[in-house]
Amino acid sequence: MRWAAEEQGYPVAEACRALHISRAGYYQWRSGKAGARTVENRHLAGLVKQIHDESPDKGYRRIRDDLARYYAMPVNDKRALRICRSLGIQSTIKYARRGCTRSASDPQYLAENVLNRQFCAEKPNEKWLTDVTEFKYYVGPTVHKLYLSAILDLCDRRIVSFVLRDANDSALGQVLARIDSMVLDPRMRVERITVVGTASPEGPYTNNVRLAAGRALLGQEQKTAILSVAVSPKDEGYEERTAALANRTLELLKASERVAPKDLWVERDYYAPGYEIPNEAGNEAIRLLARTEGILLDTVYSGKGFAGMLDQIRKGRIPQGSRVVYWHTGGATALFAEREIIGDLAEK
Repeated sequence: MRWAAEEQGYPVAEACRALHISRAGYYQWRSGKAGARTVENRHLAGLVKQIHDESPDKGYRRIRDDLARYYAMPVNDKRALRICRSLGIQSTIKYARRGCTRSASDPQYLAENVLNRQFCAEKPNEKWLTDVTEFKYYVGPTVHKLYLSAILDLCDRRIVSFVLRDANDSALGQVLARIDSMVLDPRMRVERITVVGTASPEGPYTNNVRLAAGRALLGQEQKTAILSVAVSPKDEGYEERTAALANRTLELLKASERVAPKDLWVERDYYAPGYEIPNEAGNEAIRLLARTEGILLDTVYSGKGFAGMLDQIRKGRIPQGSRVVYWHTGGATALFAEREIIGDLAEK
């Protein structure tokens, strides 16, 4: 423009008309001073960048609202959009799908490929998967939705935990985040699990057969202890017969792992005065659990087993801070069926 007007002698008005610019704009540019509108746009651009840095998820509409609400600078949509485009700012909450059946060449977000298509795990709690699934159901003509997020262990395909809510909102994400923090925080990792159950009065310890075989199959010998509390007189052959049955089970499963009698932890100090005869330690355990948790034990099996577990905790053989699973085998109806045996236990 300057070349056309000053060096070639063309009239300014004609040159501006040919280039589709205003004469005022040309003279403003020629003076080297920014106009009021330009200065205001630069100020707005600084505020827009500040808002975006504080909240990267906001697009031009919400930035426009913030300018009017917090900075007393109302602008229209087109102006806010033009400034955002000049700065390369856009919302990241919603974006157009780049592909339906094939991957986009330049997706908005790339998740880290942690598994690298290795969908097998050698041991439990090594690889977990999760996702959110939407379910629809009807109450009359009204459609309702449920959102299920389950955590799957790739080792044995078991569901580790799940969350079910009626809204796919931040609360669902917060629950999953708490689960993630428990997994990632080394202070929350369980170093030892103790499974406590009772022993069968005749033959091998059937609960021990299942538990010992499962522990060997999953390779959890160092992390899982299995305590069986005997409720019948001593039988020195129980461990050998239980190990033999557990090994037979593993053979049927075509597994190479084996169970040795020394791997079985059996305590025989809690059945006195005899099988099916209550003792004070067992009765106290029944009262304690009923009073504190509302769970009923029986006098033959679970009461004595629970008493043995409490005694092992007091003696320190079950370490402080470890996780304990008590295998409740039922039988609570015996509390009300054999009054001549249990006496006034049911009334206490």
